Amino acid sequence: MIKSGGVVARHALGWAVGAYALMFALVAGVFLAEVTRTRPAAHAVAVGLVALAVTGAAQMVWWRGLWAGRRSARSPWPMLAVQAVVALVPLSVLPEEWLYVPGLLVASGLLVLHAPLNWWVAGGAAAGLAALVAISPVDNRLGAQRMLLVLAAGLLVHGLVWFATALARIDAEHRYDMDLAVLRERERMAHDLHDLLSVRLSEVSVRGEVALRRIAEGDVDGARAEVDTVLAAARAAQEEMRASVRGRWSLSYRDELRAVEGLLRADGIRTRVTGRLHALPAEVERALALTLREGAANVLRHSPACRNVTVRQAADTASVRLELVNDRAGNGGGKVPGSGVDSLRARAVALGGGLTAVRDAEAGTYVLVVIIPLPDGTHPWGALTGSS
Repeated sequence: MIKSGGVVARHALGWAVGAYALMFALVAGVFLAEVTRTRPAAHAVAVGLVALAVTGAAQMVWWRGLWAGRRSARSPWPMLAVQAVVALVPLSVLPEEWLYVPGLLVASGLLVLHAPLNWWVAGGAAAGLAALVAISPVDNRLGAQRMLLVLAAGLLVHGLVWFATALARIDAEHRYDMDLAVLRERERMAHDLHDLLSVRLSEVSVRGEVALRRIAEGDVDGARAEVDTVLAAARAAQEEMRASVRGRWSLSYRDELRAVEGLLRADGIRTRVTGRLHALPAEVERALALTLREGAANVLRHSPACRNVTVRQAADTASVRLELVNDRAGNGGGKVPGSGVDSLRARAVALGGGLTAVRDAEAGTYVLVVIIPLPDGTHPWGALTGSS
């Protein structure tokens, strides 16, 4: 059945209207040719023409309502009932000339009803037409030929519409897949750019402030060193952004850990690291490095009073755990929302792990924990305890 709504439905409806209109024109043309040949009474011809007009109008009015999404067009039965009655009336006055026209009822049933009901209705209409041919005064062989011709035309119309609908559905599914792929790529780029730039921008801000303090103190060499660090951070952000767009960027967890320690130290924050991790799979290493990066950025953005950060690393044969704890996180307990944390959580979940971010109001701490399972045969540790 042709349904309302959607690109596929409208495409199929357009084909159905076109195919039915073509068949209607052919049937009407054959009817007029037969009338011209046999020259029946004028009132009989008038009955036939009115019946033809009512049949076509009923079909088009229903399809117009379906196109507009009207509730009244959702059930095709009233329209089929009108067509069935109209298809029978002219047979009493035009027994030979009208035999082609009931085939429109077969085509209509095939087009507007669900399978397999449409086949049952079309079959019933065909059987009824065969019975009419058998009891009519028309030569049975001629009547059978016309009936088969009409049935073939109805099946052809149905086949054309079905094929067009299938093509439209495949095209719509392909477009949907393409749109979904574009959306996912946009989300990936948005997450990557946020994760890449958050700590780099924080580093530029922190190092810039330190450089200003050095200038105010008259420490030209110290200010120059901080400016060099700012430039290096900006260049690194640019390279990482280009690599992200190409989908080829990678992060070193150990390099990120050293960078985070230096960044926090530049802001006057003491950093304590426990445990060591080695030989991590690339995706796990990237997730942990981004967690470090986002954690440091959150400290600088949301905990300006922070003076101590602890980074705890631990692993066994099944999983690796990274925990960042900072003090003086402020008031207001509970989970802390944020697009950066949400992005990290999505990355961890994609690897089969999880992430939590909780602010403890009593202790005044903010705790960021990520746990990621490891593939079999991975040995991601050196010494699991001790400071570095």
